[in-house]
Amino acid sequence: MESDDRIFRRIIDQRDRFYRMAYSYVRNEQDAMDVVQEVACKAFKHIKELRDPEYAETWLFRVTINTSIDFLRKQKHEQAGLPEHDNGAPDSYDKLAVFDTLRPLDDTSRTIVVLHHMEDKNFEQISCIMGKNVNTVKTIYYRAMKTLKEQIEKEA
Repeated sequence: MESDDRIFRRIIDQRDRFYRMAYSYVRNEQDAMDVVQEVACKAFKHIKELRDPEYAETWLFRVTINTSIDFLRKQKHEQAGLPEHDNGAPDSYDKLAVFDTLRPLDDTSRTIVVLHHMEDKNFEQISCIMGKNVNTVKTIYYRAMKTLKEQIEKEA
């Protein structure tokens, strides 16, 4: 059985993967880093609740997704009724520019596409992370790919 310390070290080693997932939601480098930091805190706090270390990665992707969604809700709530303001300098992390292409997708579709293409997860793994039926994941994925194809053809 793997110790909590080793599991946590594995989590830290894969932080870039969780950063990409967070960025796909919040679309800002600093905010994505804040989300990943929050995920690390939650993981450290709740690591004892993880029954099977084999599922640590799946659990962390789920925590990252939920924390990202919570971050966006909190941000929207805080900005309600406030005048528009400058959000700072644009992000410069070129490797994540692909997320602009994913903009027309809803959160669920975007998450599935990111997990499949950027994290090399198969549909069974994604279904476990997302808590959805494998066939549902496939349907959402293929619908998202069709949407992206139509968008690219429209822009060409």
